[in-house]
Amino acid sequence: MSRTRRAAAAFFVAALILISGPGAGAAGADPWRELGVERMGPFKAPDFTLDDVDGATVTLSELRGKVVFLNFWATWCPPCKEEMPSMEALHRKFASRGLVVLAVNDYESRDKAASFVKKHGYTFRVPVDPSGKVSEAYRAMLLPTTFIIDRRGMVIGKATGARRWDGPEAFELFGELLKARGPHSGESP
Repeated sequence: MSRTRRAAAAFFVAALILISGPGAGAAGADPWRELGVERMGPFKAPDFTLDDVDGATVTLSELRGKVVFLNFWATWCPPCKEEMPSMEALHRKFASRGLVVLAVNDYESRDKAASFVKKHGYTFRVPVDPSGKVSEAYRAMLLPTTFIIDRRGMVIGKATGARRWDGPEAFELFGELLKARGPHSGESP
């Protein structure tokens, strides 16, 4: 092989490595694993009815047909507060496609949760559970904890701890769930 051809081949290989770089093959990567979301069940999501910070009633079973991002949090929880801006971005990106973000405030008053939500300008729904009964039904022992519920009302995923919900992995995961037809969408193929 001539020196010129060798240099061209080396350049081509180096360019290929640079183009592919870390995160290469993202199309074949598993967004669940990359985001640190544990696949679960599926099992029927425990139903609940709570009032949100605006005084409106939220009943989980009435959201059947939508993908639900169910998050448990509190105003005193730094990791909860850390992930909320990315939850807002997720909500804004996918709400029109059928994603419902419910951030259940745990063990606090409606006034405290409402003040926090207003201060930060969050637009997703924030039901308030001063007794903590809903998080107990979901066995959410740590905050924040997020459950992903499919269109049939089945829990299919869980994440404990803060996540970046506005990154490419989250957008890929929820994009797939929202366009899916089949076992996790509640619609037939």
